[in-house]
Amino acid sequence: MLWAIIKNENMKKQIQLLAILLISNLTISGQSLKPLREQIKDKYSLKSGVPVRIVETIKDYKNGGIVESKQEFIDFSQNSDTISRSRYDSGDLEMLHICVYDQKNNKVAENSKRRIKNKGWITLETNYYYDKNCLAEVKTTHNVDYKKIKISTTATVGCDSLGNLTDSKLYNSDKALILHETGEYDYRNNSWTYSVYDSIGQLRRQEKLEIIPTKKFNDKGDAILYARDSQEKNKTFYRVDYKYDELGNWVEKKIYQFRNGGDNMQNEKLFQMISRKIEYKK
Repeated sequence: MLWAIIKNENMKKQIQLLAILLISNLTISGQSLKPLREQIKDKYSLKSGVPVRIVETIKDYKNGGIVESKQEFIDFSQNSDTISRSRYDSGDLEMLHICVYDQKNNKVAENSKRRIKNKGWITLETNYYYDKNCLAEVKTTHNVDYKKIKISTTATVGCDSLGNLTDSKLYNSDKALILHETGEYDYRNNSWTYSVYDSIGQLRRQEKLEIIPTKKFNDKGDAILYARDSQEKNKTFYRVDYKYDELGNWVEKKIYQFRNGGDNMQNEKLFQMISRKIEYKK
């Protein structure tokens, strides 16, 4: 009876945490096979020059003419092996995201904290472990300080000879399987099948995606036309206009969203504008 009560209380805490994480945009997807393929490669880099700090002003254009604006600061360590992104609200820290890379540019650690107004902090700590050049394990700890809730999970990961992720098993702190995901690759047709199974092996979700998403680039190598995601039947696309500085790094980009109607762009509208001021190492 006592064990049942304890187990029920733990379940309540886990459900409560997941709800809080979803509200604050800090989810457990960081250990999921699909986003992991990109997250371990997402080092912030420039085409030329060594950055010290980048200040980004981001404007999101919503329906009804509403514009939401925020400013974020990206700071680089001397060797650019540690990159932090921060955001402030009325002078107070609101968000901090830190990524650490090894000498091979593999992401080895990722720590995030976000302040929930009038409540407190939510933190997410992630460590990545590699076997040679292949990601092998991801350990994550979620902590909601004002609720005194802490959950740790571990994902064991497998990959093929090309380094693409093929298998991920997510376990809780009691080493019980939570989720199993697989990736099957068809390199000839540039596609892969992403499958999600629950803890008892039942298929819950399956998608067919592009291995290398189809994009159109300008002469500077920046994407100017791409789909919202790599699903085969995706109809939402983005078109991007850029402005560049004297070193060839973009300092402004306007992102337009539209629906693909065959050869026509339907309902194109300004979706987001990002301007950035880059401070270079002298």
